[in-house]
Amino acid sequence: MKILHCSDIHLGRRPAGVSGDISKKRYNDYFTAFEYIIDYAINNNIEIILIAGDLFDRKELQPEVLERTEILLNKLKDNNIKCFAIEGNHDNIIPGRENESWINYLENKSLLLRPKTDYIEGEPVFKPINIGEVDIYGLGYPGGMCSEALIKFDDFISTKNDKNNKVILMVHTAIASDNYLPGTIEKETVDRLAGKVDYIAGGHFHSRNAYPKSSPFFFISGSPEYWDYGEYKQEKGFWIIETDNFDTEFHQSQKRKIHSFEIVFDSGDIESLNELASEKLDEIDIEQDEDIVVCNIMNKADLIPDIREIEDLIQSFGALKAIVRISDISSSSADKNTSRMTIEEIEMKIISSWDELGKFSGDIFEVFPKLKQYQAENMEDDFLDAFDSMLDKILDGGKNEN
Repeated sequence: MKILHCSDIHLGRRPAGVSGDISKKRYNDYFTAFEYIIDYAINNNIEIILIAGDLFDRKELQPEVLERTEILLNKLKDNNIKCFAIEGNHDNIIPGRENESWINYLENKSLLLRPKTDYIEGEPVFKPINIGEVDIYGLGYPGGMCSEALIKFDDFISTKNDKNNKVILMVHTAIASDNYLPGTIEKETVDRLAGKVDYIAGGHFHSRNAYPKSSPFFFISGSPEYWDYGEYKQEKGFWIIETDNFDTEFHQSQKRKIHSFEIVFDSGDIESLNELASEKLDEIDIEQDEDIVVCNIMNKADLIPDIREIEDLIQSFGALKAIVRISDISSSSADKNTSRMTIEEIEMKIISSWDELGKFSGDIFEVFPKLKQYQAENMEDDFLDAFDSMLDKILDGGKNEN
């Protein structure tokens, strides 16, 4: 049996900072990427698609988003391809409020199957869906209880009577080195399931990954389309699994093209900086009004580059969207004016100056990007989980009574 594993589709997303035609194109990109996966499945004898969370970008859907999603899922149904999906943090199902979830709605419409875990008096009850010799389990998005949920599943699967069937576990999580990021797990937790689970279909992080390097069984496909422009270096696609021996093969997804280039600027004036950028842009084949271009400037000169001017220059070469990032590494950086610093440098400088918490600046700064993302996306539960994790680490494991 051939299975396709993808995750973090984020249908309905409209990236911040764009409007008009750019916003419309980026909105359509997520549907285009998902349809490419569906067409690949239809044309390559795929029998099952696994969506390991975040089918949608938000819990609240516009009617058009739901309509277009149903049309795409019906293509799978019409071609007898079963679609399994679990919830992610963006489309999370709250226990007891499943009727408010669009994942639950699509399940009721027979457009997807949702392997799930119920909780009775706090204890998990795992409810797999059986397809031939394969049992497919789903943990959904356990959030801050992710490690505990996988340990409970390990206890369950270790004592399972029927050990003949192959086991696939779907869970919206990824491996992180600490518990700073809500919904992530450590390698040691995954290691417990080695030899007991044939394939773990993960998600949450947007870049391809497979763990461990030797004989992996925990896989992240990466989001098929760039969730934000900072992901342009990440590998994104989907996994194809043969259940005979669980051989895997990674395929790149179809996504909007992002070009990137770097400038090391150490002397001259703004005009000479623009000339350097133009030389780089001449080397790039930019499709008119379609491609995104990222420019990273390593600024060693004692001047303040005009970001808007460089963005306009890039767009004059035909870019749909230009992103310019400046890192000030000039020799006078010790006393440089904050107007020449990146936002991240300014944040770090402010945090480091705090009287009592400055010594924890590294720990605090590590979680700041996620806090900003959760705030921008109105993801209150994830924001609070990340903030609590940060406080716990600062308190060195002491109980936070606030």
